[in-house]
Amino acid sequence: MTAAPARRLALPTSALVLAALLTACGGGSTSAGTPPEPAEDVAAPPSAAPTAFAESDVTFLQDMIPHHAQAVEMAQLAADRTTRPELLTFADQVIADQSREVDRMEALLETAGAEPAAHMGGMDHGGSMPGMMTAAEMTELEGLRDAEFDLAFLRMMTAHHEGAIEMAEAQQAGGANLEVTELAASIAAAQRAEIEQMAAWQDAWS
Repeated sequence: MTAAPARRLALPTSALVLAALLTACGGGSTSAGTPPEPAEDVAAPPSAAPTAFAESDVTFLQDMIPHHAQAVEMAQLAADRTTRPELLTFADQVIADQSREVDRMEALLETAGAEPAAHMGGMDHGGSMPGMMTAAEMTELEGLRDAEFDLAFLRMMTAHHEGAIEMAEAQQAGGANLEVTELAASIAAAQRAEIEQMAAWQDAWS
């Protein structure tokens, strides 16, 4: 009399076991008989590699450092040779700006693994770089005072700036390193503005 109930209990128990097995085997399927797609690894974006230095980048830096150094030397002469406060302020700004740019260019040369050019050990007056003053021109400027100094300084510094712009434009045309190119563009823009200011002073003081 007890066998019949035991059979009635066995049937639902078997069904529950079968359902559990099917659930365990098929869990996580996106559709019947289709296993889930493996998750794709999301790679982190590659970090920007530093831009390589072209030969023209290195040459620009090696040449512009002594070019700036001569502009600083010229500007330093103004301290005891002019009585115009605006020219003294201008000269001080040239010294500050171009000294700061020299520091940056020296750091870039170090990053490039390049040595300073041979002429950087001393002032290369009248070298091959555009706008550089000769030794005779520098001696002439040193010997002038007051109005004569003012006009000669403006004339020579304008020519010097024009040479720096020419060098900066050559780098922009053939350079590869973004930081050097940005520096060249900044130098050119600043010196164009200074040329305009010096032209206005030449007209007013002549």
